[in-house]
Amino acid sequence: MKYPVHNFKEKWYNAQGFGVKTDYGYHEGDDLNLKTGGDSDLGQELLAVADGEITSVHSHTGIPTVGNHLHLKINTPFGEKFVHYAHCQDILVPEGAKVMEGQLIAHVGKSGTTVSHLHFAIKNQPTGIDGIAKTQDDLLKWEDPIPFIEKCILKEKEVLNEQALKDKISDLETKVESLNEAVASKSLEVNHIRTELESQERENFDLSAQLNEARKQRDQFKAEKEIFEIKATNSQKAMDIANIELNALKSQINALEHTIKDLKQIKLSDVNTGLLVQELFYRLFRR
Repeated sequence: MKYPVHNFKEKWYNAQGFGVKTDYGYHEGDDLNLKTGGDSDLGQELLAVADGEITSVHSHTGIPTVGNHLHLKINTPFGEKFVHYAHCQDILVPEGAKVMEGQLIAHVGKSGTTVSHLHFAIKNQPTGIDGIAKTQDDLLKWEDPIPFIEKCILKEKEVLNEQALKDKISDLETKVESLNEAVASKSLEVNHIRTELESQERENFDLSAQLNEARKQRDQFKAEKEIFEIKATNSQKAMDIANIELNALKSQINALEHTIKDLKQIKLSDVNTGLLVQELFYRLFRR
């Protein structure tokens, strides 16, 4: 929804408002003029206040009348309405035409009157192309047009804001759903990692047990090595003693062998037996 002219708030004013008592009854619309006065608004663009359909295009030639005028049927947040543009200089759309909000449909004129202006009205129901409000009850068939336009603009903003809020909520719900899926996926990943960690911990425990067992075996081997080294040392000592004794026996054997050799050289006829034995002991124990 929009105003029927450009820059309405800044450049236009309401010369005769809705519901004012007139010579024919009650003013059922607003007479809009440029603030610059006179006929300065002659030829200004008139715009479709909303998407809709042109339901009538009609012209009157006399004064005072509504002159060249049209009706635009629109749908608003408050139901179906009929927008009346009167005193037009010219009308650019035919009856039955579909128009869009903001589309140029006519120009401000002074047909049917002596001073250019836009007679702008909004009907709650069809009243005939030349309908007027002769009584206050008749006036109920019209809306106060500018406040109604502003009410529709505000409502549309509320609807847009509500829709924007719904869209934002929907977007947040989508994001939450996506995050939930990501959390679920991450939970599976965490569970998988936890399972791997538990498996690794069991493996570490087994490896620790194996390491402890290996250490025990190492300590046992070390102790056995020390015992073996002690035994080897003792065996070496025993071997050294045996070697000493063996060498002593060898010396004795050598002595005996020399004695035997010497004895073989002695002639038994030259000595008596006592001397022989005495010589033998002497040689044995002299060494």
